[in-house]
Amino acid sequence: MKRTFLSLIIAFLITSLSAQEINPVMISSDAEIAPGLIQNAPQKGTNALWDIHFSFDASTAAGGDLGMAGVAFINNEYWVSRWANDTLYRFSTAGVMLEEFVITGLSGTRSITTDGTYLYIGNASNTIYRVDPTTKALAPPHITSASANASRFLTYDPTLDSGSGGFWTGNFNTDIDAISMSGTVLTTIAAATHTLGGMYGAAFDNLSPGGPYLWVFHQGGTNQTQLTALQLPAGTPTIYDHDVLADIQSTYSLTSSLAGGAFITDQISSGNTSIVCLAQGTPVNVVVALEIDIAAALEDVEVTSVIPQKGYTQIPSSQVFAETFDIDYRNAGTVAADTIYADIDYLFNGGLISSETVYATSIASGATGTLNSTAFTPLNGTGTYTIDVTLRPDASLNDSNPDNDTLSFSFMVTDSVFARDDNIPDGGNGYAISSIDWGYGAALYELAANDTCAGIWVNLATPVQDDTTYAIIYSINAGTPDTEIATGDITIINSTQNIYYLQFSSPVALTAGDYAFGLYEGVGTTINLAQSNTLLKTGVNFFYTSGSGWMTSGIATTRFIRPILTNSAASSAIEENNQNFIVYPNPANESITISFAANTSINQNISISDLSGRVVLNDVIPAGSLNHNVNLEALNQGVYLLVIDFENTQSIQKIIIE
Repeated sequence: MKRTFLSLIIAFLITSLSAQEINPVMISSDAEIAPGLIQNAPQKGTNALWDIHFSFDASTAAGGDLGMAGVAFINNEYWVSRWANDTLYRFSTAGVMLEEFVITGLSGTRSITTDGTYLYIGNASNTIYRVDPTTKALAPPHITSASANASRFLTYDPTLDSGSGGFWTGNFNTDIDAISMSGTVLTTIAAATHTLGGMYGAAFDNLSPGGPYLWVFHQGGTNQTQLTALQLPAGTPTIYDHDVLADIQSTYSLTSSLAGGAFITDQISSGNTSIVCLAQGTPVNVVVALEIDIAAALEDVEVTSVIPQKGYTQIPSSQVFAETFDIDYRNAGTVAADTIYADIDYLFNGGLISSETVYATSIASGATGTLNSTAFTPLNGTGTYTIDVTLRPDASLNDSNPDNDTLSFSFMVTDSVFARDDNIPDGGNGYAISSIDWGYGAALYELAANDTCAGIWVNLATPVQDDTTYAIIYSINAGTPDTEIATGDITIINSTQNIYYLQFSSPVALTAGDYAFGLYEGVGTTINLAQSNTLLKTGVNFFYTSGSGWMTSGIATTRFIRPILTNSAASSAIEENNQNFIVYPNPANESITISFAANTSINQNISISDLSGRVVLNDVIPAGSLNHNVNLEALNQGVYLLVIDFENTQSIQKIIIE
């Protein structure tokens, strides 16, 4: 199972009167996107049934070109086209470009298929062009399709028309037609039958057991790179469904992708069938050949997600609670399973705490479901907690694909930090509320116990020089922010600084309950808040404009908004010593801030020691300081002791550097 969170957001606007909510589009303008498709909320897992036989970065190999579409494997070479002009490429089996060329009289190639002698090319028109692969020239007569739909995708099927051959063809969201070699429509698979949208590539498969199949590479699914097998001749979707972006995203650092062309062959990997897909990725286009081994999926169960119901990735030690985890599963095989078991291990810093097993019964082929863990309370203190899940069928089945049986989720209990994000910004320009009106952006956090909030940590993707912002806290009523609790001190933004701690003039006392923590966005500018494509819980993001009030956000991302709570075990110990300050963030990366309730009256010496007692850093907090930053970049990861000298005593606090 590939343990990766899927990473792509297509922006959309929610407008009501003067309300706006802006999420910049993440798709490259060189990719060709199906009209009318809206990106779904991120799913929680992938099928990952196929091995990668080969992949390569076609854009870099072609000197940086983008906008690629059609793909084929011909005469031991990869052929690739660009959709917006007349350029085609030949690449070796090692992914090295052999030639960039044009075919006179042909432009806008979207799909390439072959009958073994000629190539046939679709360019989103009703003409199917015949090409000689040796001369790389048009070889009339061409075929005029009688289909009502242009041929964006095109794949040759030798069994059509009583063995005379023909093509399966169609456009983004249309019916799929089978046409003869003369262009006559032979049969039609209605859109309501195949249920797919954004269809771009197709490949006829009469090699796999249980076929024939029509594989469609389409811009549906979570990441708009979905590969789905239709059962022929009916054209109904099968259980064979795969997210291609999940296989290649980390290798090529893709922020998003769209489905392009597809081609099937048994010539890439000896003894295996491969489906070749062209991913119109950002920042590069990628060709990937995946093994189609349908027989290996006949008895197969998979775990597709492990998600906490409350959706937190960091929890202050003062706010730990009993969390239940949703375990999503799928019977990816072709036979029913009597029982599916989920074996769950709970770990703290890698050591086993406890285990349990939950199960479901009577799971049909292709069926999905959710198992629930028992409530788990992280009582071992600050550190990393991991929930490891292994799925297995009952003894009557032989799970043929164990790679997709395991999945984990980890979260941290911290001294002070509350978080919903996965610490992986999506790389875009950031979340904005309105380019005209002033507004607030906020996220829901549930306090299990009374606490105090010293400030709110935020990450801005693209900070605007000299813009201003401040922290806000609102109470929640009926699931929506309602009454203002507190606003923080004004912070001036520096375009070279992404991380900000938005402080309140004094810590805000909060009773147990639900609150919206967030920040202000000014008039005529955008706050550009960093966001993550991993959304563990829906309905927790809000925005406010002066014209429309509070609304629930419809953009499925997690915002980098982290309340800093000060009633953790560490800060409580400080209060017992009558030292009114907090240290944040903890754990830290590059620096910590020591924040006092009032300006210091004298210079105060501080030191940081490792656990052997060796002092590794000395510093002085000047008199009159309210906040003092300590640079930790010279220190290695680990646990240290921070010592602050006061007039008659010392305060010692553990800090963690990650």
